[in-house]
Amino acid sequence: MGQMGLSLEEAFRCGIFQTASIMTTTGFTTTNFDLWPTFSKAILLALMVIGACAGSTTGALKVVRFIILFKYIHRRLLIIFKPNTIIPIKVNESPLPDNIISRSISLALLYVMLAGAGFIVMSSISMEPLTALSSSIACLSNVGPGFSMVGAAENYAFIPIAGKVVLIFLMVAGRLELFTILVLFMPSFWRWR
Repeated sequence: MGQMGLSLEEAFRCGIFQTASIMTTTGFTTTNFDLWPTFSKAILLALMVIGACAGSTTGALKVVRFIILFKYIHRRLLIIFKPNTIIPIKVNESPLPDNIISRSISLALLYVMLAGAGFIVMSSISMEPLTALSSSIACLSNVGPGFSMVGAAENYAFIPIAGKVVLIFLMVAGRLELFTILVLFMPSFWRWR
């Protein structure tokens, strides 16, 4: 942060504030984080995907789902060496049922697929890659500002209508936890019971 003219205390304060703002999806900014080093922006982008704690009204995947994903991957690696081993995935010392683990993995895969599809669509309307990716992730996670042309000191006004429709869909899907909105597109949901 030295090249930005910030003291260590100011850089720490700005970094902590932006971290909290992005993880809690408040959309507040106190500095133009687009001017930050690439590594700092990469961390902020990862935090946009991770989000806050379970039970909060924030967007993104939530920290507990990342914990479940990492523990699931760890379990799969251990099973490679001992295939007959039964290793429960625990959160707070409580074993999780398989349907919770499956739902977490499905949600993470769906999140990646929607973010990727949003990135492709936004790239197809001539957005540069960082703007296309960050706008897709920021909207899907309901963060607010992204990077580059949709950064902290910019806005989404220049995006064509087709791009805005895609971003609006991502925002609604992200706010309603993905499965809730996508179930509306299933014919079985609309059949009279």
